[in-house]
Amino acid sequence: MTDDIDWARLARYLAGESPPDELEEVRRWLDADPDRQRLLQEMRAAWNAAGVPSTQWDTPASWQRLTARRRARERRGPAAAIRLDAIESGRRRSSLRHWAAAAAIAFAAGAGLIWWQSRPEPLPVATTAPLREIRAPSGRRAELRLPDGTRIMLAPASALRYDTTTFGQSTRELELEGRAYFQVTHDPRRPFLVRTRHTVTEDLGTEFAITDYPGDPATEVLVATGTVAVRSPTADSVQPTTVLTRGELVRLEAGRRPVVRRGVDLGAHLGWIEGRLVFVDTPAREVVTQLSRWYGIDVRLGHANLTAHRFTGSYINQTSTTVIRELATAIGARVVRRGGAILLVLSPPPHGRADQ
Repeated sequence: MTDDIDWARLARYLAGESPPDELEEVRRWLDADPDRQRLLQEMRAAWNAAGVPSTQWDTPASWQRLTARRRARERRGPAAAIRLDAIESGRRRSSLRHWAAAAAIAFAAGAGLIWWQSRPEPLPVATTAPLREIRAPSGRRAELRLPDGTRIMLAPASALRYDTTTFGQSTRELELEGRAYFQVTHDPRRPFLVRTRHTVTEDLGTEFAITDYPGDPATEVLVATGTVAVRSPTADSVQPTTVLTRGELVRLEAGRRPVVRRGVDLGAHLGWIEGRLVFVDTPAREVVTQLSRWYGIDVRLGHANLTAHRFTGSYINQTSTTVIRELATAIGARVVRRGGAILLVLSPPPHGRADQ
């Protein structure tokens, strides 16, 4: 059925950019076969579910990169960055629309491609507000720019959401799940707020990072430049706000007072932005959690005694195999595979035999 399809024409039709004469031809082509109409409906549903942001892309090159990423991911490399663009302007930038349409077509036609790699699975449809979600899956980072010019780097296994109908009017409000670094375009008339499960962070003219993954006991906010104000989501104006400046980090945990650290090593904490994986006296249980997110694999500690160990190391462009082996050596463990998981288990006594 797909042999007689002019994909470029159909992409323009889906994007609403067909010239008048072509528009009529496509409509007649669609009306001639119910299967073609069903295909168009599936494509449109995929398009609408994506909430694809407008930007300029090299369509053929993007398609090739997308296909290449889908292939051969057995040996995981470090979390590469995907460049996205969430700008919504009055100008039409059709190249991404055509690329997204082509991806939707391939999806509907059973080509088996995972399109827009920053979204590992379909997003739920918002019922109360037109939320846009931008997601960096495990093993990938995502770089994006908001309509106000703010630049954001999303860490692996992270998601950012905002209401497209209200963003930038009186406030600029986002929801974060995971970790992100913000370079905010400051505008005192429109406060910039980032909400997580445990915090509300307000920009006061700065660059800062927030970490708040599901399952983590606390939220951390780190300031690279400028100043931010951090409070509990329920604090409003009643409870005091923690104000941070460059090199300061606050850790907020439910039911506990905020803990502020000063003179933080920004290079170690923010290395992930440049693709570096840095651990400084980090608990082993936290190391394996970060490795799972960074490489998109399942790494676990196979014995409670290993959780007491701490690990220091810095890596860039290293494979997961290299990092995991060095971690195992440092904490006195050996690496075993069970199903799809990689386990670090206690090494046997010196007289025993370690099966790798």
